[in-house]
Amino acid sequence: MGKSIPKVIGILVMAFMLTLVAPTALTASGEGLEEDVDGYHVSLAFAAGQTVIGHNEIIVHIADTQDRGVGSASVTVTAELHEQKTMTTGGGHSAHGGGGGTQVVQDVVVRSATAELAEGPLDGAYEGEIELVEAGHWMVTVVFEIQGTEKSVEFPADIAKDGSKTGILGAFLGINAAIIMGGAFTKSKGGRSLNNKRPGAVR
Repeated sequence: MGKSIPKVIGILVMAFMLTLVAPTALTASGEGLEEDVDGYHVSLAFAAGQTVIGHNEIIVHIADTQDRGVGSASVTVTAELHEQKTMTTGGGHSAHGGGGGTQVVQDVVVRSATAELAEGPLDGAYEGEIELVEAGHWMVTVVFEIQGTEKSVEFPADIAKDGSKTGILGAFLGINAAIIMGGAFTKSKGGRSLNNKRPGAVR
């Protein structure tokens, strides 16, 4: 009986931490980074608590309609840097000289990076690393394949031009602590970590 008390306390602490991070874990430009697609709930978090220039550790969590983590999925994350560029369309010259084209502003992808994620210690969690080499407006696409069916979701992630860290606000440390504690207190049972709560606010 005495040996079971620490185990119960650990599980309760883990569940409490996951409850705390769920409403605020992921925010980019005021939007929570979690989406539902075809019966799956997908959330995205960055280890630094936000997107940064350079190396970024990421975690994606996928849950079903019963809020249970979904394992054995193939998960890929692609980040694309978008910029607004002025283009001239309808070439030619006007009667008064000069170009006769029309200038339009278009959204252009100028950088991209891709990472394949591996299953983490928590049910439904997938982890990996990606390099974001420049400040600006990034769109992060999570593509996952389950039982031969591919699905995808998109999330915005901004890095300020002055180099400061903005955009995705995460609770990765809380999630990671919960994973570690859950693994430690359930190891003796040979099972996987508790997954009754979503590990954060990730398509």
